[in-house]
Amino acid sequence: MHLIPILLALFLLPGTWANTEKVIFHAGSSSHDVPMSHYTSKTPLPTHPTILTLGTSGLVSLPPQVLSTSPYQVVARWFAIRGLDPEATYEARVSYPASSPTDFTLHALPASDKDSSNHWLYLEAIHTGVRPPVGIIPSDNHTASVLFTLAVEKLILYHSIPRMALSLTMTLIPCLLLTFFFAIPALTRLLSRWVPSTAYHLE
Repeated sequence: MHLIPILLALFLLPGTWANTEKVIFHAGSSSHDVPMSHYTSKTPLPTHPTILTLGTSGLVSLPPQVLSTSPYQVVARWFAIRGLDPEATYEARVSYPASSPTDFTLHALPASDKDSSNHWLYLEAIHTGVRPPVGIIPSDNHTASVLFTLAVEKLILYHSIPRMALSLTMTLIPCLLLTFFFAIPALTRLLSRWVPSTAYHLE
């Protein structure tokens, strides 16, 4: 009987992205083990980048994006993050379905040493699908489309918990209390009227 609310919640929840990769960075930190030139040498900074601007909610996300790549070929993209709090810590994460076998990596880099409210986010993806035979260069019909979403969120409570996760937890707690103390007893009483009492006894 106690499995009913769990099964109901799984049924009602919308589809989710099975895999997630993330990087946690402090907006005010300007020291990095790998210089920015290491990434720009592979993929130059775009003239008109996709911009993610954080508002008062501390969360910004992009609608689903598509990367076209070949198996085991590296694809990289830059994103500009604006409106960061220099005193805060953030989590950038990329989520993608399990049906797209891809290795994602994220790197957050300050746009300049003087302005810590703006960062660059470097995303690199390697599709790990079927590898073509040795000596054969993948043609256009070997390309794969990788769907992903990208989000940047402020961390709270000692820079450890995403802000929206705390809000979701505070919302779920009353729902769980109502379920266990009111919904389950009411459902039990309703079922007891439908099922003959003899069904509960073995003769």
